[in-house]
Amino acid sequence: MAKKVKLEYYRNTTFNLTHVYQKNGVPSTDGQTLFFTVKPTQYDTSTGDTTALISKTISMSGANTTITINPTDLADTVAPGTYYFDIKVKESNGPPPVIYQCAAGEFILLAEPTNRES
Repeated sequence: MAKKVKLEYYRNTTFNLTHVYQKNGVPSTDGQTLFFTVKPTQYDTSTGDTTALISKTISMSGANTTITINPTDLADTVAPGTYYFDIKVKESNGPPPVIYQCAAGEFILLAEPTNRES
């Protein structure tokens, strides 16, 4: 079962999250690709994740993978509020592909009153 967590992200900041891929409680190097996705709804039928607010595909080179959210990854037009995210790790292309959900939960988008930069 995937770990349920809550992430808080302040708009226009850089946020680093380190994910440690584990199997049976031990760090594993079996992962090839990490998928990080944030969506407005917890579930939809978009097979290409076209409804995603943030969609990152990261090549893995070990058990530890850093996910970086940059200010340009999320449009300024997205209203502050509660969204949903998950982290999935793909081990192989298969057939069939071997993909595990590792974490999921709420993605809280926070904003502050001042937006100007000069």
